[in-house]
Amino acid sequence: MDPVRLTDGDIVKTNTSNSIYVIENSLKRPIVSADDFLKLGYKWTNIITVADKLLSLHSDGELVNLNK
Repeated sequence: MDPVRLTDGDIVKTNTSNSIYVIENSLKRPIVSADDFLKLGYKWTNIITVADKLLSLHSDGELVNLNK
């Protein structure tokens, strides 16, 4: 059986890092700044803390950076 994975649109972090990711197309995309996080309409209360092992099931995607 395949492991449970995160859902597209989930906003996640782990206990071992301050990095915040959005899951998109099954990829974890790091959000580069608090400013970008807020500009995208995300709320701090919507962040889900997950185990490192669960987050590691998702490959790295492109940075979420609105200042490009």
